Amino acid sequence: MLPRTAIILLLLGLWSLPALSSELELTANGDFELVLDEGWELEVEGDELYFERATDLDGDPDYEVRLHCEDSHGRIELMQTCFLPSLDTVLSADLRTSATDAFGAWSAAGLMIRYLDEFGLQLGRTFVGSRSQNCPWEPAGDFDLIRGSDQWSQYNYVISDLLAGLPAVDPQRVKQLEVAVVLSAANC
Repeated sequence: MLPRTAIILLLLGLWSLPALSSELELTANGDFELVLDEGWELEVEGDELYFERATDLDGDPDYEVRLHCEDSHGRIELMQTCFLPSLDTVLSADLRTSATDAFGAWSAAGLMIRYLDEFGLQLGRTFVGSRSQNCPWEPAGDFDLIRGSDQWSQYNYVISDLLAGLPAVDPQRVKQLEVAVVLSAANC
């Protein structure tokens, strides 16, 4: 029997670029150099879902975070919400993901970007990562899927460009972002 597994490794940055000469990092502890309690909230639903913060996950001496599950059902998210100063804000992430399934089960692992209004209500989502063959997630007017890689890759997105892929979302209503490292297996 082939196991169902999902793994995500991540180093994240969310940057506001008010001028070419200066940058303002909007995420707290986006490089995971501090303990995860600094800036991040953890939600776990299910058993045998693990996360770790370590320096040996990508071959450099800096910290990254990994979420992992094997033969389990549930969801684990490491997330934080920040205000969005401009739609020209750049989301930057070094990401490696993998998701496999067996016998009708499914998994997904990646970065979920949730677009929120001024009151924190979700307007839409973009998922960057891996989905197993049986994953039921499909793109919609308020949900976009971008394929991730099982090799370390750097992703840089201007938020307005991501919102262009969500015709059901009015970009002018987006005032906050929730960025989440997400692993989900056999549930939605």
